[in-house]
Amino acid sequence: MGISVRFSTLLAFLLLILPYQTSSQTNIYKEQKGYSQFNPPVFENITVKDGLPENNVTCILHDYLGYLWFGTQNGLVKYDGYSMKVFLPE
Repeated sequence: MGISVRFSTLLAFLLLILPYQTSSQTNIYKEQKGYSQFNPPVFENITVKDGLPENNVTCILHDYLGYLWFGTQNGLVKYDGYSMKVFLPE
């Protein structure tokens, strides 16, 4: 008897909560400040001309300080949005 009461209570709870969790989400562009469907975010292309050791980037990491780290076969790059610092392998 106790198991069926627990199961029915859990089922009722899920049926009350689930519709709120799975409601349709609004467009991402409408929720972000400054962006709309007609003004999407702009992406930059960073190449060897900008300071990368090579054009093939194998991994990208965004750290908690805001730096972007690019891993290449020829070295590691720390990018702050304005300049790059290249760490070459020894």
